[in-house]
Amino acid sequence: MYTLYSAIAAMIFTMVIPSLMGVSVLWTMIPSFLVAVVAFVSIRNHFKAKVDALMGEAMKEMEQIQVIASRGQRTQAVMLTVDKKRTKAIELMKSCLAFQNWQMGLALQINAQVGMILFSQYVFLPKKEKVKLKEVIPYLEGTLVKGMSAKLFQGLWYSWVCLASCYVHLNQSQARALEILDDAVKVAEKEGFLWSFYGWVLSQAGEKEKAIDVLARGVALSEDPILRANLTALKNKKAMRMSEYGQSWYGLGFELPKHLMGAQQQMGHPRMKAGRGRR
Repeated sequence: MYTLYSAIAAMIFTMVIPSLMGVSVLWTMIPSFLVAVVAFVSIRNHFKAKVDALMGEAMKEMEQIQVIASRGQRTQAVMLTVDKKRTKAIELMKSCLAFQNWQMGLALQINAQVGMILFSQYVFLPKKEKVKLKEVIPYLEGTLVKGMSAKLFQGLWYSWVCLASCYVHLNQSQARALEILDDAVKVAEKEGFLWSFYGWVLSQAGEKEKAIDVLARGVALSEDPILRANLTALKNKKAMRMSEYGQSWYGLGFELPKHLMGAQQQMGHPRMKAGRGRR
């Protein structure tokens, strides 16, 4: 990270120059260390301010999209405006990557935010159009980290869930989805939803026993009551109730809330409604 390297360079410089003039290193150690700290903080704050300004503009665009969505208007002009604002927000976020070498973890955070914005845009498309989720995968793959870095950035766990969901939706690589989730639970071990989703993917693949093993591992580490209930359900050969997680679950696009599902059925299946009237 350039910020750290610059601070170290400043420390070495303030130690070496006085020593060339005959000043003992013992007299310059503490001042040079203080110079390094000041340099590190100053450089970090300088680039943080630039990133915050760009992200602030991006967030304003996203907030305007939410305001438009709350009005319930879905005309072609409105949707075009939403797409333009979303594109602008994403471009602003991506422009922050110019400073990724100056701010630790910035690339991870930008990839997570861009990936999840695109994920939420594409995951609710009709099945034939969900192929667009392929555009999301490179961003969310860019959030994956290993070792100590994974522990440090475990707050990105939901973006890893979204990445695994992409593979499941696309029927592209279930093995890859399970690999991602297995790595995720090792670092975000207290996240009950993460464990439940891992178990759900396994159960959907017909791997009931493996799903039970995963949920049992999760129950030993997480205090999530829904996770415990899902384990009991699978043991009793019943379906897991992922809907108990609310938006965390619905946001993955595998199931709609009941009130939206009913509306969709009424709009999409008029013949069923007419058939009931003929009985």
